[in-house]
Amino acid sequence: PLRPGGVSRASPRSLCVCPGEIMRPIALKGHERAITFLKYNRDGDLLFTSAKDGVVCAWYTHSGERLGTYEGHRGAVWTIDVSSDSQWLLSGAADKYARLWEVETGKELFAFESNATVRSVNFTSTNRRFCSVSDAEHKFAPALHIDKLDRDVTQMSPRPLRSIQGISASASQRVYSALWTPDDHHILTCGEDSFINVWDAETGEREYRIEAH
Repeated sequence: PLRPGGVSRASPRSLCVCPGEIMRPIALKGHERAITFLKYNRDGDLLFTSAKDGVVCAWYTHSGERLGTYEGHRGAVWTIDVSSDSQWLLSGAADKYARLWEVETGKELFAFESNATVRSVNFTSTNRRFCSVSDAEHKFAPALHIDKLDRDVTQMSPRPLRSIQGISASASQRVYSALWTPDDHHILTCGEDSFINVWDAETGEREYRIEAH
């Protein structure tokens, strides 16, 4: 069943959004291939979707109108996140880039290159850093990267502040998600190895892990 402010999958390429108290879903149709990820902004008035067509879309949740698209990836976009002030958008894709966008204009501000598919991106609560996960591909094991952000994009570096290697129990197992804790001191990762790992963002050390599934 739909709930206010919720979504349900109508087809691999469309979503149904229930924007308010009345359970009247709005179908959002804008992608040419299967949807991979969706994310509300903090205020709940915008919804962002990514898909295998390489495009990220922004939608008004109250009407279902498409605000615009963010185009620049060359491959499936697997992950997105929006900053707490709704000014920046992050996306990660099969082209091995995490890209930073200006939400209002759709302008690409910076591209952070990785050595494999970017599977997850997540802002800190202050929007001063973000973490990303790169896939297990070829000779590379899954890795967790921490990058610095700056309102002056000329001060940003394509090199991460820290990269943590071997974040999965096996080099061939993917890690699908990385999330900052509310205090921005730790990062939680999970994936195919069935563990939730907790990493110290400053030292890069794993503090503990939970066998969750």
